[in-house]
Amino acid sequence: TATAGEGAAPRARPKAEVLHATLPAGARWAPRVGADASCTLYCREGRVEVPGPAGSLTLKAGESCSFAPGRGVDAVACSNPAGREADVLLLAGE
Repeated sequence: TATAGEGAAPRARPKAEVLHATLPAGARWAPRVGADASCTLYCREGRVEVPGPAGSLTLKAGESCSFAPGRGVDAVACSNPAGREADVLLLAGE
């Protein structure tokens, strides 16, 4: 990191964004993120199912999971199989 007077440009920070979704019962959410982005999905309320290489993972309120870079562009997804709404946040960075 540059300090005042050094004349060096500070390092550019990678692009990052936070996406929010409320999923009614039976809904699926598949946000478009870059295939090389690393992502973390956090379940704020309810529960969601996340597809994975070893089968589905169920996230309950307060739990999270990560998606590694290099997967397909549609690989970041979750669905709400429960009878009530689910609320999720996705942090995606390159």
